[in-house]
Amino acid sequence: DRHKDMREYLEAKKRIFLNQDKNDYLVLNEQDGVLKDLAKEARSQVAYFSGSTELNPNQAAVVTAVSLLGIGKDACLKVFGEFKGLEHRFEYVAEINNIKFINDSKATTVESAIWALSNISSPVILIAGGRDKGVDYRGILDSARKKVKEVILIGEAKEKMRASLKGYLSLDEAQTLPAAVNKAFNKACPGDCVLLSPMCSSFDMFANYEERGKAFKGAVYNLAKNKA
Repeated sequence: DRHKDMREYLEAKKRIFLNQDKNDYLVLNEQDGVLKDLAKEARSQVAYFSGSTELNPNQAAVVTAVSLLGIGKDACLKVFGEFKGLEHRFEYVAEINNIKFINDSKATTVESAIWALSNISSPVILIAGGRDKGVDYRGILDSARKKVKEVILIGEAKEKMRASLKGYLSLDEAQTLPAAVNKAFNKACPGDCVLLSPMCSSFDMFANYEERGKAFKGAVYNLAKNKA
């Protein structure tokens, strides 16, 4: 939110490799045209990574980065397999009446939400919204049309999101995150997944994404108590 647009944000990120030289390495996402083109501005050696069905983009970046240090892919896969995950990052919360709840509050971009959807095999009730970051929400459509049964919109961005997604996805809205959790549960069927993957920052309703994620989990736990 401190940057006025994506160009300013990118210029700030480019400072990360400003002082690199030919003895250094810059690891770039080959599947992102903007990032791949940064190689033209680098004085360092460039190594590329790309996500796949086997590895998500973060994992692929790790494999490429540590390969420069002589660490093999098998060692990475072992670590990935033992990794238990982090709070608010595609975090399993609970299962109520055979409906799973996943807290992905850290997903503040369309790309993050797409990744979350790609890792869920069941139909999804998606809770999304917050403070708009100037993104194009239509970017989620290819992934969402395959498995999202309904999107429940919250926060300041809900009108922009509605305008972008109307006619493509079934939409509803809620005034609060707990209300969205309850509405999602009532719309879900056994075997479905309720996913909080906002595609927005949290600052309209919460201090940060951690507070938003804790509010989601609290609402799920309260729901579980009421249904026990």
